[in-house]
Amino acid sequence: MTGTEARATFDAAQADPHPGAESHDNEERVATVAEGSRGRVILVSLYYSEANGSAPILRIFAEALSELGYSVMVITARPFYPTKRVFEEYRDGSRDVEHQGGVEIRRVFGRDVDYNNIKARVSAEFGFARAAYSYMRGLPPSKAIFSVCPTTFSPIAANMIARRMVARHIAIVHDIPSGLASALGMVSGKPIWMAMRWLEKVALNGADHVVTLSDGMTDVLRDIGVTRPVDVMPPMVDEEAITPKPERDGAPLVVYSGNMGRKQGLGIVVELAKILEQRGSPARVLLRGDGVFLPELKAMAAEAGVSNLSFEGFTPDDQFAESLAEGHVFLVPQDPVGASYCIPGKLYTLMAASRPFVCTALPGSPLDAEREASGAFFISAPGDAEALADAVEKLIASPELRAKLGSSGRAYVERHVGREAQKATYEALIEGTKTS
Repeated sequence: MTGTEARATFDAAQADPHPGAESHDNEERVATVAEGSRGRVILVSLYYSEANGSAPILRIFAEALSELGYSVMVITARPFYPTKRVFEEYRDGSRDVEHQGGVEIRRVFGRDVDYNNIKARVSAEFGFARAAYSYMRGLPPSKAIFSVCPTTFSPIAANMIARRMVARHIAIVHDIPSGLASALGMVSGKPIWMAMRWLEKVALNGADHVVTLSDGMTDVLRDIGVTRPVDVMPPMVDEEAITPKPERDGAPLVVYSGNMGRKQGLGIVVELAKILEQRGSPARVLLRGDGVFLPELKAMAAEAGVSNLSFEGFTPDDQFAESLAEGHVFLVPQDPVGASYCIPGKLYTLMAASRPFVCTALPGSPLDAEREASGAFFISAPGDAEALADAVEKLIASPELRAKLGSSGRAYVERHVGREAQKATYEALIEGTKTS
């Protein structure tokens, strides 16, 4: 698809109603720019209101931009991840327009999404970008547009609108879809993979600036052919909302909390629980969250016959900070085949809370580089449950070591990852004063 063809495709979408969302006239849109603000900034992201994944990070980011004096509008979808279904409280459209934390939220797309079906996933991602483009066409000029990848279609929509508005476009890359899709076996055949890489190159080269989460991700984008200036910015953490709390008394608790998908490589947690039980460890293991891999994990646990492993749903937002104090050791497993294409945001949340953790990662990987930079956690070899158990038991045995790692992580967040540490860089990106 050429740039002209892509633009024509999105132009044609203006006549379409927003799937599952209300329409809003231009007069209402104009009125949303706060008097005395430094200008409007738009954030285009498929995810925003979910409890896990990129959504919590993006909420912190949007609110930080509002604190800088910008009128921030988030254009997003009705939340559905990771359950595949739009959340019940959003299905009727009554929450399509909201204001939270100084940010205006417009949900312009609502569809159940089967993320196990690549065709359904691409259709939904394209549908969201088309709806976002259609909505933004009716907005007055804005100072900057931030788009979030995934999906790759969002930067394409943002490129077209930014040209119309003469606005800066900054693309934030949280995942590299072509890499993850290939590594996790979600696409078959080199032509599809090459087409995905080409689309990523076109989408990101249309931006004024690109932000990635790690040097490893930047290297992958350069290999794809992305030539725009790139800044490496870890996922933003609200260091004031997440503060260190003392460990809970009682038996040691080992926790994984988050999405339960394939890229997390969570099968090793079941193996870990079995090994700890066989070793006579008093530790209990908790898998907290939801996702497409949850039924398979429960089946694996039942087959293993472990009695020290339990499952819980996601913790409500207002209890999240307190829940981090429950675990003595946290787990951040990751399938190594996707390690160059994403960085788990939970790394930085755990650091902010001064919680020690163990990642499954290879030496020299992006996660290992973060370990060296922060001094906040251990790594163990992917797929080696015995090595993971050794690392967990080492931490369980030493409160002093847990405290040392936790303190290092907190200090790293305050220097590099916290809301205050990153505001100046994003302000420079918006104003066009940062060029490298």
